[in-house]
Amino acid sequence: MALVIPADIATKLAKLLPRLGSEHDGEVVATVRAIGRTLSAAGLDWHALAAAVEAPSSGPRPFDLSTFADMMAEAAQATTARDDAGKAPEAPTRAWGMKLWEDRVEPWTTVAQHALMLDWTFLKAQGGRILTKEERRRLKEWARLGLLTNAEADWLSGVVQRLHAVAEKARADQRKTA
Repeated sequence: MALVIPADIATKLAKLLPRLGSEHDGEVVATVRAIGRTLSAAGLDWHALAAAVEAPSSGPRPFDLSTFADMMAEAAQATTARDDAGKAPEAPTRAWGMKLWEDRVEPWTTVAQHALMLDWTFLKAQGGRILTKEERRRLKEWARLGLLTNAEADWLSGVVQRLHAVAEKARADQRKTA
């Protein structure tokens, strides 16, 4: 199996090799030493460089497990970075909606409409509307569009939980008076 020189080492060597054509002997010797150090730092030697030069440049290249492992590691890092970016507060939410009832997940448009309906139904005796004018405006926009970021989806989930808690308290108070 032919030894493959890693791409970063090959790039360094490609920059050094043209210096071997210098008119100055000292520069040529210094370049030879620099190539030797570069190969040595990568765990290679002059034989590996010779084998790489001798290898045919066309046709299928031999499979190199270390290169494959590097590619897989880079792919895993890219996937992790993409997943982390998807979890950022300003990223569009990947959640389709949330559970309002036990049997199914409702889309965000329905969740926003549900929150507006709950806020509207509270009696003045129960404290009247719970949400502010700005919160109601945001909910109306989401009821129309349904496009939320992760932070907005978290906020909407919290609003629905808060409204459900107030509604449950109102039902409990009604049961006490009945």
